[in-house]
Amino acid sequence: MSKSEFSRWKAQVAQWRKRYSVPYERGKYDPTQVKVANARCAKCGSYTSLTRHHKGHEYYFACLLPDVYARRYIEFRSEDCITLCVRGKRCHQRVHKLYERILAELWEYVQSCVEEITYDGHGVAHFKWKHTPSFAVLEGFRLRLISRCDQWISRGNKKMPRTYKEYKDA
Repeated sequence: MSKSEFSRWKAQVAQWRKRYSVPYERGKYDPTQVKVANARCAKCGSYTSLTRHHKGHEYYFACLLPDVYARRYIEFRSEDCITLCVRGKRCHQRVHKLYERILAELWEYVQSCVEEITYDGHGVAHFKWKHTPSFAVLEGFRLRLISRCDQWISRGNKKMPRTYKEYKDA
């Protein structure tokens, strides 16, 4: 992620946290109940250079429909996130490469719904819709991304199918 992409992401998440975050409740946190485990990459098992990854690419959906998805994104729910390495085997970059075809289909759908895209001073996109994208359709795409990620993780370090037919059937 370049510095400009990072600053755009940071500005977007800051806006969402102001608007959608649940205020911290004093007394609800008990440090004696915290269990620490050595984090490792869910794909290759590496212990170094780790980052969280939203399996369903929730950031993308939060940009499209913030009222529906932004809160979920900033909550970093355990069922939505896995830990992947960014150096070494570069598993985080590899999983995003697997998403390209599904995201291309999603972008076609979004383009059919959008009237205009504008950007604010931080480079954050704002959508003016011809018609709001269907939650059912967006959720279908999100679940396909999660399924693709789960399948990729479960295969361990085996190679993914190379032909288009094998890819679609996988």
